[in-house]
Amino acid sequence: MLQVAEWTKAISVKWRELTAEQKETFQKMAANDKQRYMQQVRELLQECHQLSVETCSRMWNSLAQTGCVSDYYLRIFQ
Repeated sequence: MLQVAEWTKAISVKWRELTAEQKETFQKMAANDKQRYMQQVRELLQECHQLSVETCSRMWNSLAQTGCVSDYYLRIFQ
């Protein structure tokens, strides 16, 4: 099994070999994912605004354990 560093290096080599046109597909996918993520965070923040602090804190902690929320947003909330 590849270690993380080896895997990252292999992916980097493949990425550099792609044409700009091929990269564009992945860049669009990443941009769409970022927009979706930011919308989900906005919705969650709106929901939290309406909930009690305790309930919202439990929600954030649950999401943090799944890796769905970045440390940046966790720090903002806490």
